[in-house]
Amino acid sequence: MTQATKLSRLKAAADRADWREALRIAARFPELGKHGPAIKRAHEAFENGRFYEQLGMKPAELIAAGIDALCKRYSLNATTHGVNTMSKTYTAKSAAVRAARKELNNPQAKPGEDFKVAGSDERGWRYTIPSKGAAAPAAEPAADPKAEPTPAAMPERDPLQIPASLLRPPMTEEEKAAVAAKARRAASPEREIVVRKTQAPKAQAAKAPTDGNAPREGTISRQVYDLLIRPEGATTKDMKAIGLVDISVLVRAKKFAKSYGLEVRHEKEGPVTRVYLSQPAA
Repeated sequence: MTQATKLSRLKAAADRADWREALRIAARFPELGKHGPAIKRAHEAFENGRFYEQLGMKPAELIAAGIDALCKRYSLNATTHGVNTMSKTYTAKSAAVRAARKELNNPQAKPGEDFKVAGSDERGWRYTIPSKGAAAPAAEPAADPKAEPTPAAMPERDPLQIPASLLRPPMTEEEKAAVAAKARRAASPEREIVVRKTQAPKAQAAKAPTDGNAPREGTISRQVYDLLIRPEGATTKDMKAIGLVDISVLVRAKKFAKSYGLEVRHEKEGPVTRVYLSQPAA
C-alpha cells in the first residue's frame, strides 16, 4: 500500500469522524514533523487510556490534542471534523448503538444521523458523536482535602538528589592548606633521596654474607664452599655425598668466585672433573 493510498484512507476516516482509525493510520507514517509526538500519543491514549490515567494524564485531552495536530498536519478542518470520540470498543454493533443513545439521552437517536458507528466484528465497534460546536471545558470537581494527591500533582524530585545530611561538609581553608602541603611533601625530590638512602643499606645488608667472604654457616652453599676450598678440591661425587645430585660443581664454583673475589681452577682426571677454589695470586 502506497503512502498516497494511506493518506486517502486517513482523510476518509476523518470525513466520517472516525478519529481512532485516522490516528491509527497517521501514527505509522514515518514523517510527521513536529506534530508526530502529539499524534502518536493520541493513538496510544485511544488504545491504552488506562495507562495514561495511571500516569496522572487525561486520555481525552491527549486525544483532543492529537486530533488538532492531525488536522494541522494534513490541512483538515478541525471545526467540521470536530467530534466527541469514545475510546471504548464493543464486541457487537448493537451494543455500540445502545451506548451512543444512552450518552445522547435519546432512545430514538438514529445511527448515521445523530451519531456514527464504525468497526467490525474482528476489531470491535465504536461510536462517534459529531460536535455541534467547540465544547466548553468541563469544570473540574472540587478537590477533596482527604484525598491523596495524584502523581501529576506531586512535586517532581530529582532521583539523583542526595540528602544534605549524607553530604560531607566542604573543607575549610586550613584543611585545604594541610592537604596541599602534604601533596607537595610527597612530590618533593628531597623526600625521594631520603627514602633511597634509608632503603638502600637494608637491601645491601640482606645480600652480604655473615663473615664477609663466605656463605652463611649452616647452609648448603656453605657446605659446597667448604668442599671447594679444600686443597684436594671437589668433584661431582663429593656433591652427591652431601645430597646434591643435580648441581654442577664448576658452575657453583664460578658463582662463589664472582661473589667473594676468588679464583677458580679445574682439572680433568679421566671422566672426573675436579674443581678448586682459592684466593687469587698476588
